[in-house]
Amino acid sequence: MPRLSTLRCALIATSLFATSASAAELWATTQDSFGNARAIQYDLATGNIVQGVRLDFNLSGADSPISWDRMGSIAFDPEGKLWGTTQDSFGNARAIQYDLATGNIVQGMRLDFNLSGSDSPIAWARMGAIAFRDDPTAAVPEPATWLMMILGFAAVGMTARRRGGRGLTAAQA
Repeated sequence: MPRLSTLRCALIATSLFATSASAAELWATTQDSFGNARAIQYDLATGNIVQGVRLDFNLSGADSPISWDRMGSIAFDPEGKLWGTTQDSFGNARAIQYDLATGNIVQGMRLDFNLSGSDSPIAWARMGAIAFRDDPTAAVPEPATWLMMILGFAAVGMTARRRGGRGLTAAQA
């Protein structure tokens, strides 16, 4: 039963080297005890906080924390950068990219609603959540995948060698 032992080895190798490609993260906004907005990362297995950062609104150049009532949704773009929506001093909605190490703004933009062709800012009261579309790229095999492929080629080679060079021949009529 050489085929059964080859299959058994392949199953053992699969169970030993199979790993997940991504770890799930949950980020949410919350209000601290001073009424400021914070972005918090939670551990999905335990529900405990992993890390958090205060979100600072830096439109005028001064670091002042965003008040909770001016903070909207947060989302990560495909590059892993944190973006949030907030209300500026004129009552308009803005999308702002934050530095996760400091909580300060890296860049921001006013969100304009342009259905009719006119540039009018979105009022904060009409702003909902933001999200990013991920454009998937071609998959890159993980080391475990390469290992399974190499083991598969080795198993095929050993099977061919055991046959002693006998190949399949076409039936002649």
